[in-house]
Amino acid sequence: ETVRLDYYIKNTGNEPFSLTMGIQEKPDGWIIEFPEGSDVYLGIGDETTLTMNITAPNEPSFTNSIILEGESDQGTKDTFQIQIDTPTNYRFDLEFDIPDVLGVTYDETRIFNVTVLNRGNGEDVVNIQMEMLSNELSDWSVEWEGSPDFPEAGENASLTPNGVRHYAVTVFTPEGSSS
Repeated sequence: ETVRLDYYIKNTGNEPFSLTMGIQEKPDGWIIEFPEGSDVYLGIGDETTLTMNITAPNEPSFTNSIILEGESDQGTKDTFQIQIDTPTNYRFDLEFDIPDVLGVTYDETRIFNVTVLNRGNGEDVVNIQMEMLSNELSDWSVEWEGSPDFPEAGENASLTPNGVRHYAVTVFTPEGSSS
């Protein structure tokens, strides 16, 4: 989305001057444009209102800082900072380091990792729950982060914006029958 921002410049000095506006710092992916150009001439006491177009990327951070710089033809410089807070968005992904189907044998231990990624720009809490789906697996045991008891209410993963949390799950298969 592009936002139009008007800014005001006045020559309060006793000499005319030319001013060049520029961007000293901006977040990655942001576009800052000066539709009327970045150069302006001001006589003594002249004032003008100019426009700047600010375009944010599709998924910006929550708080963003832009530093503008004005430099006159006489060598004087001035900077000012604009802070832009964008709407918070929430989204997360779960990743596993195992294939969709994993074969195991009797008396085997397998460890796999669960990664929770906060893809949003706001702090978020994701509740992870784990449940054995088949009665046929009653002889198996599963440990969550080294504990044989997974919290009944689930595990709350607190995530900072664009944060990552890693968890280890250990699966123990039963001993095979001797026949």
